[in-house]
Amino acid sequence: MRKILLLIVTLIFMSVQFAQAQRVITGRVTSSEDGKGVPGVNVIIKGTLTNATTDVDGKYRLTVPEKFDVLVFKFVSLKTQEVKIGTKSVIDVVMVPDVMNIEEVVVTAIGVKREEKSLGYSATQINGDDIVKARDPSALNALQGKVAGVNIYSSYLPWILFFNWK
Repeated sequence: MRKILLLIVTLIFMSVQFAQAQRVITGRVTSSEDGKGVPGVNVIIKGTLTNATTDVDGKYRLTVPEKFDVLVFKFVSLKTQEVKIGTKSVIDVVMVPDVMNIEEVVVTAIGVKREEKSLGYSATQINGDDIVKARDPSALNALQGKVAGVNIYSSYLPWILFFNWK
């Protein structure tokens, strides 16, 4: 009986120590252009795979271990920012546009590079503005529905690629 009681007390002590070693960081991500919240910004604890995504109003909430002290804010078409946490529990960030010049890319079904006019089949052109307007953190997801015959599946369902019956 004593061993069980000692085990329970040890587990309680360890859980209290674990709870003290973390902190909750909240905040809001806004755009420098209009001051509105930016949905879909990826907030990552630098050095880990732990992240959160901003909601419709640009708000986020993330539990950060004490040993990590930098948050990275990423979004397509906006400059990536790194913010030191320090002793703050609320971190608000203003994202600035990142203008990229993207050249035209021709993707063929068999991976052969050719000029668009030399192709013997249909070609669809997507501008960088179309991807930016989608305001999706993933460039692949931003292409969904814009190119005929292309199906893009989320990475959390890789098995669907093997069972795609039409």
